[in-house]
Amino acid sequence: MARIGGLLPDGQEMGPAMLALTTRQRAFVLAYVAHPQASGTELAKLAGYKQSEGSRVWAGTASKMLRMPAIIAAIHEVISKTYRGRGAAIAQDVMLKIAQDRKHPKQLAAALALADRGGFGAMMESKLTVEHRDLTSDAMIMRIQRLVRQLGPIEAGRILGGRVIDVEPDQGRAVAGPEGDRAGDGAGGGPDTG
Repeated sequence: MARIGGLLPDGQEMGPAMLALTTRQRAFVLAYVAHPQASGTELAKLAGYKQSEGSRVWAGTASKMLRMPAIIAAIHEVISKTYRGRGAAIAQDVMLKIAQDRKHPKQLAAALALADRGGFGAMMESKLTVEHRDLTSDAMIMRIQRLVRQLGPIEAGRILGGRVIDVEPDQGRAVAGPEGDRAGDGAGGGPDTG
């Protein structure tokens, strides 16, 4: 397989997504990465797919390939490797050239970017405020009662969607059953101690 745009990793460097493809599919992926603005027809032609005069095989092949999960994964794999390796080196070289050019309008931005990437970025300070709230049942009941006093009379049954029984905040006694009977108060619901 011929190199496409100087981007052909040897078998040792290819990731699992590229290794899972056929030789021609790999060529298609590399053509796509090297020529991202090319049409699907051009990509299929660069990858070595054949078509007879007047046929639309290249367009159909490219359309099909660009929807294949294996091809998409391989494209992501190659682009990721390019940016992490060669792309980072190119970016660093460009930033160095700009940072060293005293007449360049972005000299300071390039110098700051280099310092940041070299571990000498600007100091940052973060402030975190933690607010603790009492979410126990008694605290919630007290909040609800405070809201009722603030809002005035309301139809609790309509708001809560059912029958409402007024009760005082629990004072250590268990509430039993839907009617609000208290365990051990002789109103039923508690164990018979006879």
